[in-house]
Amino acid sequence: MQARDTNHKRPLIVIGVMTKQASPQLERLLSSLAKLTMPMHHDLCLIIVQNQRDITLAQTVEAANFTFPVAVIAEPVEGVASARNRLLAEADVLGANLFLGVNDDQAVCEDWGIAFEKAAKQLPNCDAFMGWVEHEFEGVRSAWMSPPDVGREGFGERRAVLTMDNYALRRSVFSKSAGLGMRFDTQFNGTGKEELEFFIRFERALKLKCGKVPQALSLQLIREGQATLRAMLAHKWRDCIVHYQFLIDVIPTNKRKSEIDAYRIVWGLALLAFGRAVMQLLGAVKGSGGFSHHLKQNLGRALCEFLGFVAFFGVTVQNAIGRK
Repeated sequence: MQARDTNHKRPLIVIGVMTKQASPQLERLLSSLAKLTMPMHHDLCLIIVQNQRDITLAQTVEAANFTFPVAVIAEPVEGVASARNRLLAEADVLGANLFLGVNDDQAVCEDWGIAFEKAAKQLPNCDAFMGWVEHEFEGVRSAWMSPPDVGREGFGERRAVLTMDNYALRRSVFSKSAGLGMRFDTQFNGTGKEELEFFIRFERALKLKCGKVPQALSLQLIREGQATLRAMLAHKWRDCIVHYQFLIDVIPTNKRKSEIDAYRIVWGLALLAFGRAVMQLLGAVKGSGGFSHHLKQNLGRALCEFLGFVAFFGVTVQNAIGRK
C-alpha cells in the first residue's frame, strides 16, 4: 500500500488480519469488523494479508460491505511470523498511529476499536495493549481447562499470558522510521509461538509495558478436541521450549566452545524451571482448598515446565555449546 498524504489531519488506526483462505470463521470476523463503531479521533483502515502467492479473498471481503478502506495483500513467504511482519510493515508505510490485531478465527464487539483508542490515551505508559478474549466451547470442555472469566485482569494491568489473539501496538513499537521497528522472528514460521518470543523480547530485553483493556472484547470458538488436557499440555510444552531458548540466547558469555560452563548454564535453567513449577504447584494447593480446576491446571503446568525443558535440553544443548 502507498503512504498516506502527510497533510492528512487525522491520525490512522490500522486493523491487521492474517489468514490463509476463506472460511466461515473469517467471514464471521469480517462481518463483525464491518459493524465497528468508528473511532472518535482517528481514521480507520483494514489490511488483510493472505499468506499465499495469489489473492482469492476479493468476493469474501466485498460481501462484508465495509464502509472504510480495506486492502488485501498477498504474502508468498509461508508462516505466521512472515504474515505478521507484512502486516506491521504495511501499517508502518501508511503511518499508522496504532495497530490493532486479531486472529481470523475470532469476532470482535462493536466497540472494539474505540476501546483501544481510549486506552491508548488513558494509558500513556503502556506500549502495547491486550483485549479480552471470551471463549465459546464447541462440545465438551475438559475439567482441566479454566472456566470462562477466570483470571480476568483489570484495566491497565498486565495480562497473565500475552498473546496475539486480540491486541494493539503503538507506532513507537512497530515503526522502523519512528520507533523500535519490532518484528517477529521468522524461525517460528513453521512451529508457531512467534507471539510468545515477541513479548518475551518486548518485556525482558526492551523493558516495554503492556496493559489490559477488558472492554476490547473478542469471541473465539474453541472447537471439539481443542479443549482437552492433551491440547493444553502440548501448548504449554511449546511455551517452555521458546521461553528457555530465549534465556539461552540472551545470556552473555565469553566461554569457548570446549568449555563445560555451557552445561552449567543449561542445567541452571533446568533448576529454575523445576523451582518455578514447584512454586506454582504449592501456590495452587495452598489457595485451592481442594482438587479444584486451579490445582489441576497447575499440575499440568508443573509437569510441562519440567518436560518442556528436558525436551529443549535434549535437542539444543550441543547448539548452545557451539554458540559459547
